[in-house]
Amino acid sequence: QIRSQPPRLRSATFRQSAGRDRPDRLLCMRFAAHRAHVAHLTQHFLGYPLVLVIAAIIALIGWRSMSHDRLVIASGPEGGYFHTTALRYQALLAKRNLHIRVLPEENTLRGLEHVDDPASDVDVAFVAQRLDAHQHPNVRSLGVITDEPLFVFRHRRTRPFTRLGDIPGRGVGVGPVDSGSYQLATDVLAAHGVTAPNAKFNTSGLRDSVAALRKGEVDVAFLLQPLEQPIVAELVRTPGIELVDVIEGRAISRIVGSGRNMGVTRIPLGIFDLHNALPAHELTLPTEAVSVVVRSELDPGVLHHLLEVMQEVHGGANLGHEAGSYPRSVGSQVPPDPVATSFYRSGLAFLYR
Repeated sequence: QIRSQPPRLRSATFRQSAGRDRPDRLLCMRFAAHRAHVAHLTQHFLGYPLVLVIAAIIALIGWRSMSHDRLVIASGPEGGYFHTTALRYQALLAKRNLHIRVLPEENTLRGLEHVDDPASDVDVAFVAQRLDAHQHPNVRSLGVITDEPLFVFRHRRTRPFTRLGDIPGRGVGVGPVDSGSYQLATDVLAAHGVTAPNAKFNTSGLRDSVAALRKGEVDVAFLLQPLEQPIVAELVRTPGIELVDVIEGRAISRIVGSGRNMGVTRIPLGIFDLHNALPAHELTLPTEAVSVVVRSELDPGVLHHLLEVMQEVHGGANLGHEAGSYPRSVGSQVPPDPVATSFYRSGLAFLYR
């Protein structure tokens, strides 16, 4: 429309339009200058203090972690899985400048009680037992690290059996009272009608129970240990000792599984000795999950160290499982610690890296 106008009128139109736009352009230029000034002030007065704040947070986290550099781990009897695992944790955490005291305990059920007790100095324990989480409000789980089969060994002078209901009248090694082995073994035997009045329960510790079986002082012994634990292979290879195939393993895991995390595993033929075919055939055994539990108020920095060590110790493959099977976040009867939940979901937190 402007181009169609006469030259004089067109020039006037441009001048009128420029006059209208000049205030808008000046306003935009002033706004841009103001915004640049605000950005400069923000960087000067907020950016550097923000960096200092972040540095202070990182320093605080480091100080808190260093201020909690001593831990007590309640383990099981010497030679058992809880104890050997605690010793591995101790060695690896020492490389991270954490001082660990391992407290052997024949009665492994007490480990949970120690962690829950504010007056106790125990910070970490292992759990493989029937429990009610509501009775232990100060305990949190860092995850499941393995599933222990309930091994049943028979002295060969004892008549062979595959049903645990055939045990009455015999001497049975069930582990110390207040141990996970005793609790599970007696629950399983009770479900088959075998109790103290009609059987002879031997409540010796792990090593003494194994020795009694080798000498023939007991007819049957129950061991709650992982497949890869050396003491299991030692017994399997011992002349005169036989590993029993518990054919009711799946039913056992469901019937006595209340308050527990139980399952079933197949023990492959020859897993302990291919040359001599030990065991001579596949076995079916009930299992119980093992969890690492800690005090609910334990420092997050220490928890991250523990979680990384657990991953290093249990993340690989062995006789009992494939790589990556453990540790796992699900399956514990105790509520998970929030730090552990975050660790399993997204790995080590940025600030702790």
